[in-house]
Amino acid sequence: MATESNSQPRAGSADSSPGTRGDTDARATAYWRANLTLVGALLAIWFLVSLGFGILLVEPLNQFTAFGFKLGFWWAQQGSI
Repeated sequence: MATESNSQPRAGSADSSPGTRGDTDARATAYWRANLTLVGALLAIWFLVSLGFGILLVEPLNQFTAFGFKLGFWWAQQGSI
């Protein structure tokens, strides 16, 4: 019986897909970099709005009411959550 040497990878093996592990790692790194950038930007906005409206602008906001509470108090409470 003759056995032939098959140099091609088997179907289902990691090397059979067109992309390589390096390509997958690069895509994963790009994904997490973009994800962390977005999360960081949203946290910065949350912090600035909470600080600005909840602490620095509390007196002007207290002229208004929301749900029976002064708006400055309501905004600070929402920001703390």
